[in-house]
This record gives sequence, structure tokens and C-alpha cells, in this order.
Amino acid sequence: MTLCDLVYNNPSLNCFSIIGLEKNSGKTTVLQSLLSQNHTYTKAVTSIGYDGEDTDLVTQTPKPSVYVSAGTLVATAAGLLSKCDFTRELLCFTGLYTPLGEVIMLRALSDGYARLAGPSATKEMAKVIKLFYEYKAEKIFIDGAAQRKSTAAMTLSDACILASGASFSHDISGIVSETAHFVELLNLPVLDCCKISVKSETEITEANDCIIYDENYNIINSFNALDELSADFLASHVINSKTDKKSTAFFSGVVSNLFINRFLNKVKNLDTLTIAALDGTRFLISPAQYAELKRRNAVLKTLKSLNLIAVTVNPFSPKGFVLNAQELLTEMQKRVNVPVFDVLAPQNI
Repeated sequence: MTLCDLVYNNPSLNCFSIIGLEKNSGKTTVLQSLLSQNHTYTKAVTSIGYDGEDTDLVTQTPKPSVYVSAGTLVATAAGLLSKCDFTRELLCFTGLYTPLGEVIMLRALSDGYARLAGPSATKEMAKVIKLFYEYKAEKIFIDGAAQRKSTAAMTLSDACILASGASFSHDISGIVSETAHFVELLNLPVLDCCKISVKSETEITEANDCIIYDENYNIINSFNALDELSADFLASHVINSKTDKKSTAFFSGVVSNLFINRFLNKVKNLDTLTIAALDGTRFLISPAQYAELKRRNAVLKTLKSLNLIAVTVNPFSPKGFVLNAQELLTEMQKRVNVPVFDVLAPQNI
């Protein structure tokens, strides 16, 4: 089975996000491979942030271009039209703005290169996806360009593809361990009883609140998770709770490694605590922190599951070194529970 088989042979999966563990991990190569296949479908493409440039704006290394075929729907910023060389039909103005101008909806009338810049906010990306469907898109691809672990792209898509590889490290075991850790976070179990009162996922507060619920999901307390004393607040709750009373700490923003470090320094036993977030991308914690939380019996859960269907690996680094492609592929296959593909082996993509 190839990656294209996973994407095009499943009628229940229509919107895909492609994210990278690190910059230059082969994400754009994966996107290009998927766009170049199976022309019986009407495809649509956009980006979280800016993509399609010749040279990576951060690392100053060459990047593969995004090439679209006639009939493809493209959502990009008006300021990039001069850099798109395909003939196009303007479908609509979206009313959504980026630093490069308003996001506009186009239909390619010829093959050509595209520069992509879409909205980064979840609510705005949801509008772009809705417009794609209104213009009869059958397969939608979101390039998580600006944010390597893009929450907006992942929470709105039917399926996710994670790109990893030598851009992260020259050490294969390090690449595999970090990728496996992120995959495990994406696959965290969902809360059995979603009585937590939050806004819809496109309107989740940006205040980074932490709300503590009792075992019946009644609110006990709340605080700003960015407050310097936030770890103290949660630790105090755990320490003062009765040993038979379970509680859930729901983070509307991220669960940061700084917060977890402070929290673990304050409390030892976490038998009664569940730490929850919207989805696995919100847990910005290291493998060591995750292992320590589990050792202390804390439970990590999410409100929304993310459907990771594949991991791709890229043995080439922008720094000039090349890893053993077969070893990287084999070791990754041992550690993750989804299909793994070598991004530079066309027969697998």
C-alpha cells in the first residue's frame, strides 16, 4: 500500500493536514506527491501560513515548489498572485486577511507553480475549508507551513500525515524517539464523558485557562495557566484533595513543559488527576516529562482525537548530511503504530 492509496482510496477521508516534526522534514515533498496523483478528483490546497517559496525563509535552504494541475482549487493571499504562474479563475474573496493580503479562492485553469499563504487561526481555516467544499472540492490538502505541529490544520482535517526526518537530528534513534513521542501524544485517549463546558473547537479561548473539575465534572476552580503561580495552584489542589476523589484539570490552551516542570517539583503522587487538553498537539512536553507523569500515575486525555494515518521519513538534511534511508524507515516502523513511508522513494508515495 502507498500513501496515495491511503489518501485516495478512502471515501470517508476528504480533508488532510500535512505537518512536520521539524522544518525541512519533507512535508512539501509529500504535499507535491499527493497533488500530482489521481487527477479524477477535484483537489484543493492551502497553507497554514506561507509556503511555496524557493528558499526556506528561516533556514535559507532550497525548498521544493508547489505545483498544481488545472482544476485545482487554491486558497492563497492576494499579495502572492504575481508569484503564481498558473492561469486562474477568481472564485471569491474570503474576507480573511494575512500579512500578505486577503485570502482569495482561485481555480487553476492551467498547470503551474503556486505560492500558498492561508489563515493560521482555526476559525478562519474552517471557513476556507467550507468554501472549498462549496466549490465542489473532493480532496483538500492543508500544508501546516508556519507551525510545525499545526493545531488549526490537524483539528479541522479528517486525517493527518506527519513528516519527520534528518532535519530534526543526525541521530536516527533521536529522530525515531521524538517522532514516536509525538505520535503517542496525538493518540492520547479521549475523555469518556465530555461534559466539560468549552466553546466549539473553532472558538476555543486563547486565554490559556485551566479549569479544574470534580469527578462529576462540576467546576471546582480555575486559573490562568500562564500565571507564574499556576503550577502551585494545581499542585495545591492535588495535595489537598481526598485520596478517593478524582479530578480533571482541563487546559484550554497548551500544557507547557515549563508548567509541567514546576508542577512535578511540587507534587509526587498523581493517582487522582487527569490532565486534559483539546487535542494531543496541545501537550508541549518532552518524552522525559511524559514518562515521569505516567510514572506518577497521572492520566493524560483529550477532548478530540486526531486521525494520524501515516508518518513519512526524509533521510536528507538541509545541513548537508544523509542518513541511512532503510535504517531510518525500519526503526521508525518499529516504534509507531501507523504506516511509514520514505518520502524520497516514489514507489511508496
